[in-house]
Amino acid sequence: MDPIKLYWEERAENSNGKLNVTTDDVYFRELEINTLDNFIAQHFANGNKIKILDLGCGDGHMALSIAKRKPNVYIQGFDFATNMIAIANAKLAKLAKLAKLANEHEIKNRIKFKVGNILELSTLLEKHNYYDLIITSRTLINLQNKIDQYETIKNIHTLLNTNGYFIGFENFIENHELLNQVRQTIGLTPIAIRWHNRYFVEQEFIEYTSKLYTEVEIIDFASSYFFATRVIYSLFCKAENKTPDYNHLIHQQSINLPNMGKFCPVRFVVLKK
Repeated sequence: MDPIKLYWEERAENSNGKLNVTTDDVYFRELEINTLDNFIAQHFANGNKIKILDLGCGDGHMALSIAKRKPNVYIQGFDFATNMIAIANAKLAKLAKLAKLANEHEIKNRIKFKVGNILELSTLLEKHNYYDLIITSRTLINLQNKIDQYETIKNIHTLLNTNGYFIGFENFIENHELLNQVRQTIGLTPIAIRWHNRYFVEQEFIEYTSKLYTEVEIIDFASSYFFATRVIYSLFCKAENKTPDYNHLIHQQSINLPNMGKFCPVRFVVLKK
């Protein structure tokens, strides 16, 4: 089995249904969801049906969260990890049952989760099936070379409706290096890039995507959060000889900070067809 696929299969298998299945920083996941929710509210305000494709949906947490908040969204989620999709479908079944008991809007007919590889998009989807919004959340960085990364971005473009958006929460090397420069300045060790990740280079990303998309924007949405949790909190942990705790109150409260700077490697990419 591919080592990256095996990594995510085992992580899902050992998660016991906890929210840290795709990242240990569960509050960062909420910050991503809030950012996506606000984007949908701003760009799809007419209340019409919104077709969304979630590529690398993991345990389905983002898709389910958005579907609960937005009754007009219809989401198809794919992930190459069978165990991730099993968790996502279990969560969907539970949520659908609760919605039915509460006499709320039906959710099970608006979301589907299936096993599928992002590198095989043409075989996963029906022909002439286009989307208003396509999402990746730290998905493309799991592709191990830039050819696969940019070919996937090209394939995503073909699946979008005219004026549709590709939204990516993806990592960039420049912000990662800036964060580590600050950490090293105050005596903290640099944060390593995980073995299964390949970060984007900003200028290269802009040059390629600008040839395909009519609008390209890279937004820093979580810089203050990372500065608070990866610099200030980490400094206190070092002084007190403690291991950082992702459930600490500083993580919970820092998602409400206004964004400043470029200290978060994960950036909010907005590409319009």
